[in-house]
Amino acid sequence: MRTIYSLPLWLVPVVIVVCLLVWAIMEHLAKRHPAWVTANMVVALAGIFMILSLSVIGREVQYDHELIFFSYYGREFWREIVMNVFLYFPFGMGLSVAIPGSTGRKVLVTLGAALLISLGIETAQYFTGIGVAQGTDLIANVAGAAIGCLVLPLSKIRSEK
Repeated sequence: MRTIYSLPLWLVPVVIVVCLLVWAIMEHLAKRHPAWVTANMVVALAGIFMILSLSVIGREVQYDHELIFFSYYGREFWREIVMNVFLYFPFGMGLSVAIPGSTGRKVLVTLGAALLISLGIETAQYFTGIGVAQGTDLIANVAGAAIGCLVLPLSKIRSEK
């Protein structure tokens, strides 16, 4: 899973757009079928597992407790931002489709869950010393979940006859 980080940066947005379009078409065709709802919940849970495995699980304690509000604008800045977006978009895509309710409710619940998960991880990274807690991570993570929520309006686009 860690080899995802080495993907060419231009490829990540392409993968996101293709996944969103395919998922939107499937959502449009499935129309809340119970198996489709279950599949989306599995995607959301797999997203949480992926998030935890790449940001907390298996990391070594670094005894330095660092809190950086904004990441240093250097060579790896954009890679970190794009990869954090990429990490959270499957979670946003799966959860927003899986939960019932209006589009607004789905987006609010999904973004709230992404914010809480990200804030929990950044807090754990700070207090345990297993990573660097960064404000830019929090922003990019919630942005990734928001991009995943784009599947909702995309699935409602109908072809004109």
